[in-house]
Amino acid sequence: MTKAAFSSVQIDELPGYSQQAQQPYVVYEIHLHPTYQTPVLWFSLHDLPPCDSPFDIETVYRYLVPNKYKDHLRRIGVIGGISAAV
Repeated sequence: MTKAAFSSVQIDELPGYSQQAQQPYVVYEIHLHPTYQTPVLWFSLHDLPPCDSPFDIETVYRYLVPNKYKDHLRRIGVIGGISAAV
């Protein structure tokens, strides 16, 4: 997906959050990949409901990826897409 494609995301397409405590949230970190020497975005999901695993790729898509981008992002694969590492 290109930068232009992501810049067209509408606010109402993004996951909504309230001011209430104990709701799921994400922490983003940027690390320099030791092998490829390139910046990599790492993220972790927190305070998920017991039925959602933070290590399940479907949970990641459900909470972080707007519906209209899910199929395209899945087709990209791990290079330039979302991959899981524990």
